[in-house]
Amino acid sequence: MATGIIEGQFEAGGKSYRVRLSVKALGALQHHYGLQSIDEVDAKLLAFSQTSSVDDMVAILWASLRSHHPDVGKDQVLDMLDEIGLAESYRVIRDVFAASRDPSEEDAAGTGDDRP
Repeated sequence: MATGIIEGQFEAGGKSYRVRLSVKALGALQHHYGLQSIDEVDAKLLAFSQTSSVDDMVAILWASLRSHHPDVGKDQVLDMLDEIGLAESYRVIRDVFAASRDPSEEDAAGTGDDRP
């Protein structure tokens, strides 16, 4: 389970954006995926990898932008992905969500640094 609210940032279109793994973000993802619990959202985030779909990437970035940029829609996130590229988008998501993990959970799961 995520250990707390974690923030990060990236630039796109000459603007700086702050992403935040917050209760608002978790709730947005729960609704987006039609999940029943935060544990299910956490499992979805744990499953995120470089082979995840563009829809997953958009959903996670969009949800994590909600706290600081509530006016940014999913179409705008797609434009950001075009600008910064999939590799940078993956890095942003991976770095923010890796920072939210309890190291003992990672050791127990045996996943190391490869998961966000």
